[in-house]
Amino acid sequence: MNRSFAMKYIFFGLILSVSLIVSSFALVSFYEAKTLRLLKKETSDSELSWLNITIDGTSVLVDGIAPDEASRFKAITIISSVINSALITDRIEIKKDIILPKLNYTLEFLRDDDDITLVGFVPKAVKIEELLYDLRAISDSTSINNLSETIEYSTAPGWKKTLNFAVDSLRMLPNSKITLQENKILITALSDSFEQGEVLRKKLNSSNPGFFELALDIESPRPLIQPFLFRLNRDGDKVELINCSASDEYSRALILGAVRQFGIKEKNNCEIGIGAPSSDWTEVVLVVLNYIKEFKQFSLTFKNREIFIEIFDGTGDKQFLKFEKKLRESVPNEFLIETSFQSGTEATEMELQNFIVTKNSEGLVHLKGYLPNKSAKIAIISYARSLFRSENVRDAITLTENPLVDLSIQALAGLEVMGLLKYGSLKIDPKSLAIKGQSADPDIKNIAQQLFAKKIEKDIFYKLELEYNPNLIPKPEGVDPVKCVSDINNVIKTLGVEFAPGEIILQPSSDKTIEKMAEIMRKCYVVPMEIGGHTDSQGRKSLNLSISQARAEAVMDALLSYDILTGNLSAKGFGESTPIADNNTVEGRNRNRRIEFTLINNEN
Repeated sequence: MNRSFAMKYIFFGLILSVSLIVSSFALVSFYEAKTLRLLKKETSDSELSWLNITIDGTSVLVDGIAPDEASRFKAITIISSVINSALITDRIEIKKDIILPKLNYTLEFLRDDDDITLVGFVPKAVKIEELLYDLRAISDSTSINNLSETIEYSTAPGWKKTLNFAVDSLRMLPNSKITLQENKILITALSDSFEQGEVLRKKLNSSNPGFFELALDIESPRPLIQPFLFRLNRDGDKVELINCSASDEYSRALILGAVRQFGIKEKNNCEIGIGAPSSDWTEVVLVVLNYIKEFKQFSLTFKNREIFIEIFDGTGDKQFLKFEKKLRESVPNEFLIETSFQSGTEATEMELQNFIVTKNSEGLVHLKGYLPNKSAKIAIISYARSLFRSENVRDAITLTENPLVDLSIQALAGLEVMGLLKYGSLKIDPKSLAIKGQSADPDIKNIAQQLFAKKIEKDIFYKLELEYNPNLIPKPEGVDPVKCVSDINNVIKTLGVEFAPGEIILQPSSDKTIEKMAEIMRKCYVVPMEIGGHTDSQGRKSLNLSISQARAEAVMDALLSYDILTGNLSAKGFGESTPIADNNTVEGRNRNRRIEFTLINNEN
C-alpha cells in the first residue's frame, strides 16, 4: 500500500515538473515575441530600415550596417528606451565610404625636328592609330617614338578638339614640348627670332579652341652665345658633332676642318657669336681634337673654360694616362680639365640593369646606362635636352641587343624630378629607383612622391633622399627695391620704349633701353616688380587693353633675351584706365602711351 502510494506521488511530481517547464517556455516565448513586436514598432522609422533585431531570452542583439554614426546612436537610443540598455548587445557597423583617388592623366608630345616622342596616357576613346597617322603626316621624314599607354579614363569636354590643336601646334613648332593635362595645355617651344615667336604666339592663341587653359613659353635665340659650347661623340665609325661655337668665320672653318678628320661627311653647322671665354678657345679645341683622335670611343664636351672628357676604350689605362699628361701640358691653366676612363670590356649583367643620371651644381647633366633601342634613347635624350638645355646634356647611353629590362619610363619620370633639383643623382634598376639631391623648393619631396605615384608602376620601389635648401634661393645683398624700380623707370623716361602705332613689337630704337634695363635687373632679379603697359584713349577699350598687355609681355620677353631671370616679374596691361596726362592733346596721348615698372609688396 505504502509502495503504491509512493509511486503515485512520484508520477504526480513528474507531471507537475513537466507542466512547470512547459509553462516557463511559453512565458519566455511570450515575453520575447511581445518585446520584439514593441521594438520593431518603435524602430519602424524608414531611416532605420537597415536595423536587425533578434531576442534570445532577455538578451537583445542588434546588428546591421548604419549609414553613419548618428543613425547608429538613434537606433540604440530608441531600443534603450524600451528595455534596459544592459541587456543590449550592439553589433552595428558603420558604413565606410570608399573614396577613389582622382587620377590626373598627362599626355606629352616631344618634338626635336623630325623626331616626335609620345609619352603618357591616351584615352581609349581616341584611336591611337589615327593619332600616330596624324603625327607622321607632319613631315615626310617624321620618326615616331610611341611610349604612351592606352587606358580607360574619362576626359574633359573638348579634349578631342584640344588634342587636334596640340597636333596642329606640333606641326608649327619643330622644337617643342606640348603637354595635355586635365584642363590645361602647356606649350614650350623655340623660334628662330623674337619676331617669329610673336607670330607663333598670335597663331596659337587664335587657333586655340578654348576648352583648356593655354600656357605658352616660346623662346628666341640670343645674340650672345653663353655658354660657349663644343661637343663631339665618337663610337667607332659613328661620329656625331652635337654642339659647336665659334667667334668668327675663320675659327669656324678651323674647327670644322678638324672635325672632318674623324670621318664626318655631311655638312656641319657651327654657331658664330660673341661670348668666347678665352682668346685661346679655338686653339684649345684644335689641340684636344688632335690628341683624342687615337681613341675609337669617347665623349668630348667644352663648356666655356671647362673640358669634360670620357674615354670608353679597350686600349688600357697606360695610353689614357699618356693622353691625359700631354693634354694637361698643352692646355693653358685657365681651362679646367675633367677626365674619366672606362675599359672597353663588355658590361656585366648587373650593369645592363642600371641607368644613372647625375647633375652638378653648374647644371651639367650626365646620362649613362643601357637601353634596348634607338627610339628609347632618342626619347630620353630629347626630354633631357628640353629640361636642361641641349648644351648641358652629356650622353653616355649605350644600346644593347639583350637588355634585361627597358628602363625608359622610370628614366623619364626621374628626369622630371631631376629638373627641380639644383644638383643630385638618379639611379634606376628593374625593381627600384633612388634619387637624391637638393632643391630650392620646400615641397620637393611631396612633388616627387606624387609624380612617381602617377607615372611609375606600383611594384617599383623608389627611395627619396631629397632636401630643401633655402640657401639655394638667390638673395643678393644690399639691394634697395625702391631704387631698383626707380632706376628702371628713369631709363625708360630717358631713352624711351617705342612700339610702332597699333603694334606690339619693340622698335629697334628701344634696344639701348632694354640693354640698360637688363644691367639693372642683374642686381635686382629678386625684387618683385610689375611691368605695366598703358595706352591712350583712342580706339576701343578692349583693343587698348589687349595691346597694353602684349606690349608689357614684349618687354619681359626682351629682357629674357639678355639671360635675365624674370621669375620676379609679372606683366599686366592697363589699357587706357590710368592716364597721367590729358588724352585730348597729342603731347598728353604720347605720355599716356608708356611702359612703367611698379614695386609689388604686401600692400599692393
